[in-house]
Amino acid sequence: MSKLRSIIYILGFLSIIFIISILFWVTPQKKVSNIENRVLCQKPKINMEKLLSGEYFKAFDNYVNDQIPVRDTFIKYYTEINMKVLLKKKINDVVMGKNRYLLAYTSYPFDNYKFNSSESKKEENNISRMVDNIAVLKNYINSYGGDFYFVGIPNQVSYYKNSYPKYFYNSSEKLTFRNKLMFSKLNQKNIKNINMNEVFLKSNENNIYFKTDHHYNFNGALMVYQAIINKALEEEHIRTLSTLKYNDFKVITLNNTFIGSRNNQLYELFKNNDKLQIAYPKKTINYKKYESGSSDNKLYYIPSDPKEPVTYSVYMGGDKPETIIKTNRNYLDNILIFGDSYTNAVEPLLYLNFNETRILDLRYYNKKSLYEYIEGYKPKLVVMIRDDGSYTLESGNGKFN
Repeated sequence: MSKLRSIIYILGFLSIIFIISILFWVTPQKKVSNIENRVLCQKPKINMEKLLSGEYFKAFDNYVNDQIPVRDTFIKYYTEINMKVLLKKKINDVVMGKNRYLLAYTSYPFDNYKFNSSESKKEENNISRMVDNIAVLKNYINSYGGDFYFVGIPNQVSYYKNSYPKYFYNSSEKLTFRNKLMFSKLNQKNIKNINMNEVFLKSNENNIYFKTDHHYNFNGALMVYQAIINKALEEEHIRTLSTLKYNDFKVITLNNTFIGSRNNQLYELFKNNDKLQIAYPKKTINYKKYESGSSDNKLYYIPSDPKEPVTYSVYMGGDKPETIIKTNRNYLDNILIFGDSYTNAVEPLLYLNFNETRILDLRYYNKKSLYEYIEGYKPKLVVMIRDDGSYTLESGNGKFN
């Protein structure tokens, strides 16, 4: 009987291996993992050099690991066990922070790490170079009578760095140093700026960011909008309207389940109360919105089925290369905003105060350089929105030429 049982186990195991092997070869390759937010390894091309060096076998092993059938199911079970049974604080590079904030995991740069003089010098060089580039851009905009604002946003990890469990690295020294240095350098170059970290802290508002996503929520976006307009109102030469308050909007809380970027990494297993809000002005403003030359008046991309989950991409449909919103109010000035996804939730608000609003995401827009684009339209106000994790990056929205 025990021999028969052994044969059954062996045949069952071989059957599973056989079925997975068949599925592996007939299942189309996935290019991207939306859960892990990364590009998956593709089948490597074979050649003699890679075979002899062993590089091919290493690449093929990574390919198999990424493309194995029902991979997501295995990882989901692994995630659930770690979260609900083992009660781990770090799962899939997500840290379970205080007050139920999901935060990004960052490993220690090296053993016994301290943010020393060598590290600070490197940061200073990178920030100095970036601020020099911004100063040249600002001077160019000033040369035709335009104005430039740099808006610095603390990303979720930065703003809630004290929410990390004590035994996790939170980049506190580095982020604090970077923020102080960035705005000090901007001020030295007479570059007008808004430090949203200070604005958020002074507001005493606790509900600024989603707990399960790396972006701010509607409250945070509204505060960014208000800070920009308040600064513009200080400039007598910028034609804009008064700052809208929360009560000037009809704010709608969507009943749809919200899937934050961090919870997405946890296969939506983390129970939370995050809800996404949208807002329309009580006083209607007529406008026309264009994306890539096509007319599309949607500011919020909401599924028709209330049971369908939503993400931060509800705001403006996510990251787009170029968006133009025209209100045909020539008594107001034109504005250009450029930045990463932190601009998305602010865009449905800022257009209300200007004649024409143009938005660029230079990670995807490649028809012209930023300088060429500005030369063509000469907006009265140019606003650069940048999160503090990207202050030193000279690619994407940090690349102007």
